[in-house]
Amino acid sequence: MIDRSVSKVTTEKLSAKELFAINVRHYRDMRGYTQAQLANIIEFSRFRVSEVERGRFATNLDIVQRFADALNIDVWRLFMDPMD
Repeated sequence: MIDRSVSKVTTEKLSAKELFAINVRHYRDMRGYTQAQLANIIEFSRFRVSEVERGRFATNLDIVQRFADALNIDVWRLFMDPMD
């Protein structure tokens, strides 16, 4: 299970999937979107957004781009330490 506390993120120990999960939730929260709202924007199910945020669903680059576009951020931000 992924620790949801952004302040406790240690990127040295996290995989790309884990960083992606943490950042999707971080930026979704920053934008004030619910999982359902984000899912609607990216044409994904709310269940899959939840799975992504929990690090239980690995996605492809097309979907990664959809998340970035919906969250109005560059793709690389989804793989960086959100504290940077």
